[in-house]
Amino acid sequence: MKIRLLFLFLIIGTPLPLKAAQQVPITLELARTPEEKTWGLMQRTELPEDHGMLFINPHPIRATFWMFNCYLDLSVAFLDEKGTIQEIYNLKSYPERMDPLRPVNTVADLYRYPQNDPVITFFHRNRVTSSGKTTFALEMEGGWFERHEIKPGDRLARDDSSLNATIIQRTLLQNSPRR
Repeated sequence: MKIRLLFLFLIIGTPLPLKAAQQVPITLELARTPEEKTWGLMQRTELPEDHGMLFINPHPIRATFWMFNCYLDLSVAFLDEKGTIQEIYNLKSYPERMDPLRPVNTVADLYRYPQNDPVITFFHRNRVTSSGKTTFALEMEGGWFERHEIKPGDRLARDDSSLNATIIQRTLLQNSPRR
């Protein structure tokens, strides 16, 4: 009996093999000013693979994203001040919900839509807000994070002088069964 318990302890106490951390290179556009953040990726009909927009806040905030005037499905990751991904959301575009008689080609055009307008109301109902305060938000093409197996806990590494960045996946335990 003691030998069986010892053997069981050795099996349970043995760490699983680790998978090396993966690095996923990306190219960024930066949104720093209020106007750049308001416009975001509106009116884009395509976004090159591994390209996205990084929204930079001077201090942590609860960030909200909506898909008003967007033609592409997007995914947004909310990151803390160290660049660690806290949460990821997928956002569906609804270009058919826009009013063709009131096109939005500039930030100023947004004011053609009063807050109680049915178009604005629809997009407000379909927005996402970070569950906590966030310093950065990263928008990529819809489903990009899933395709690259990027998850909360992974980290964005970037140099302020470059638009190139890397998402470093945290070291993961392999999902293979033990033998």
